[in-house]
Amino acid sequence: MSNDAMARFRDYVELNMEPHKILPEDNERGLISDGISRFELDGPQARGVVAVAASHSGQMLESEVSRHMRNVIHQFAGRRHSISKRKFEKAVKILIAMVDGQITEPAARAWLKRLIENSDVKVRGRGLFRRRRWFRKIKPLRLPAGA
Repeated sequence: MSNDAMARFRDYVELNMEPHKILPEDNERGLISDGISRFELDGPQARGVVAVAASHSGQMLESEVSRHMRNVIHQFAGRRHSISKRKFEKAVKILIAMVDGQITEPAARAWLKRLIENSDVKVRGRGLFRRRRWFRKIKPLRLPAGA
């Protein structure tokens, strides 16, 4: 918990970050756990050092972007807690703009699909029979490490 340990951990985190990239949640969790186990920091301190180092290096945290996009999805879903294809397409554009074009459109669609599946938002069907095929056709992708 000393300032020396915090400074060493900050340097360690900065070495593991690439500027203007997205830090995946798995890597962020790994850095935080290293701060707790190797550098003997408590959780909030380690999390704070990772967040500050990411902002200094211009790197975005996937967890922060996901949190903001969950808010966008819930806003688009409205009272009925369902999102239409048109609103989904708007959310894809917002996500790509939020990450400064660091991910492709299929990756953004997969990211949003995963967020929707892990939330209480339903997908509104499209067409005469209200099919949700447009949503099922989105292929699940993972962000590549350091993408």
